[in-house]
Amino acid sequence: MTVRKPKPSSLPSAEAPSGNGNRVSAKNLLRSKAEVLLPLGKNKLSTQLSESESLKLMHELQVHQVELEMQNDELANSRAIALNYSELYDFAPSGYFTLSREAEIIDLNFSAAKILDKHRSQLINNRFDFFISIGIRSIFKRFLEELFSGKEKANCEISLLVSGSSAIDVYLTGIAAQNKDKCFISAFDITEHNKSMMEIAKLNSELLRQNEEKARREEELKIKNQELQAANAEKDKFFSIIAHDLRGPFSGFLGLTELMAEGLPGFSSDEIQQMAFLMKKSAANIYHLLGNLLEWSRLQRGLINIIPSSFFLRQKIAESLILVIDAASKKRITVNYEISDDLIAYADENMLEGTVRNLAMNAVKFTYTGGRITVSAKSIAHNVIEISVRDTGIGMNKNMIANLFNLNVNTKREGTEGEYSTGMGLILCKDFIKMNGGELWVESEEGKGTTFYFTVPSKLTN
Repeated sequence: MTVRKPKPSSLPSAEAPSGNGNRVSAKNLLRSKAEVLLPLGKNKLSTQLSESESLKLMHELQVHQVELEMQNDELANSRAIALNYSELYDFAPSGYFTLSREAEIIDLNFSAAKILDKHRSQLINNRFDFFISIGIRSIFKRFLEELFSGKEKANCEISLLVSGSSAIDVYLTGIAAQNKDKCFISAFDITEHNKSMMEIAKLNSELLRQNEEKARREEELKIKNQELQAANAEKDKFFSIIAHDLRGPFSGFLGLTELMAEGLPGFSSDEIQQMAFLMKKSAANIYHLLGNLLEWSRLQRGLINIIPSSFFLRQKIAESLILVIDAASKKRITVNYEISDDLIAYADENMLEGTVRNLAMNAVKFTYTGGRITVSAKSIAHNVIEISVRDTGIGMNKNMIANLFNLNVNTKREGTEGEYSTGMGLILCKDFIKMNGGELWVESEEGKGTTFYFTVPSKLTN
């Protein structure tokens, strides 16, 4: 079937504009051409088509009409879906931005505008990076470079400055368009999340600190318990040694009294006098030991107060050695002083006297007849005096020196003439000097003598 076209002169023309300056649209021109052709086609069809051809054409037209209706339905559905997608985009809880390569905002949804605290119309064509803190814009720049350099997806975390100069933390995830002329970015406000993480970090830090403090206290408690157990064991051993030391003199004392009670009439006056002398010696040893034990007990319970004062050291040492010189003279031991007259000490007088007297009495005990004891004192540093008691006695080996101030080790021994000794006095001396802010130590060599040193604070004369 052919349709004869009309002559060109009979069709409307779309050449030049009319006198009023308006052009005929392409759509109207096409419609005009169709209206011219339609009558011609009808006439031709009506004269040339058979009945079967007409039915076939009618069927084709009906099928085409159904196809058009289906296409219209699909188009309507597509428009509805597009509208739904648009609504999903606009009202999505996450912020969505479309940015150019220069970070200009091409499009954004309501959540994105809410993040920046502005209306959508105010943000279109504005630079997104203007809202980023200056110090971290380089992070966002690297983020864009990764997107447009071909990376499939990029992420970053930045801070945005919004109204009122307040800052919010956002997490960005982006992909680039296929032609790389723009990118699509999702933005999640993680400010509260970060605050929560910071609070959790603070709580974890505080919990860690508390755990460390708890562990430290438990360790301190463990150490103190160990020290307490060691101290109790030390005291138990010490009291065992003291009990043994007391038992010796008491045994001798009881033995003499038993002899006197059973056979006093049979003893001569010289024998009775000898037994009385031995009883006096035993009683004196017991008394001296009990005195030291009482003094040590008072120290352990904190019942002895230190009362420091300034005094001339030579005079105070001379007073404390009166009894020592008397004991030394019986063994023909000379006692010498090497102390400046103007040297002033600052300490508890009674404790210093007791220390010097105890050390000097020990020197007498363990020095042979005809030996020598020297008491010296000198300033060794600002506000410090070093005092020493040196003898020419029997000395000590290294093992005895190591255990000399150990309560639970028995270091007692008799003097050169059998003098009684427990070692209790040295422990008291060490405690006295420590209470006065000084130190006490010993140097000795077996067979050559011993020197005890201790320090106390000083005050020099003008």
